[in-house]
Amino acid sequence: MTWPWNSLAAAAAFLATPVASWWWVGDLSAPVANPDYALRPPDVADSTVAVFGAIATVILFAALGAMVVGVVRQRITPLWLGVVVPLVLIGLIVGVGGRTMTAGVVGANIGVGLVVFFGGPAAMVLMIGAVISAVTISQGRMRAQGQRAR
Repeated sequence: MTWPWNSLAAAAAFLATPVASWWWVGDLSAPVANPDYALRPPDVADSTVAVFGAIATVILFAALGAMVVGVVRQRITPLWLGVVVPLVLIGLIVGVGGRTMTAGVVGANIGVGLVVFFGGPAAMVLMIGAVISAVTISQGRMRAQGQRAR
């Protein structure tokens, strides 16, 4: 029996993580009068960031909790966590990388180069791994269902 919520929980965790991690990290700007920006941060009030960050945090932990409950109750194969964890890590790269890239600094923001140089390839490798895992799990499930039908 498959649990219908695993895809929804995985998608919710993937989408909530960048927003939550953006809020967790906070503004990384240097305390200077006229900072330089590689990328200007979005013009959003701190209170709005806090509200959406808190909501995203609740969604993230609820989604991860739903996945764990599904695994414990044996409604989801634990292999699906091999798909969800890389997606959450990609969200962390996006959220933390976004805060780093939009930080106001004096002079050059070296963090931008580090995010692009390391974060982009890491996110790509994680996404490829998550897709390969999802396809492999799905194909194995289809084969198992086909053998039971015979």
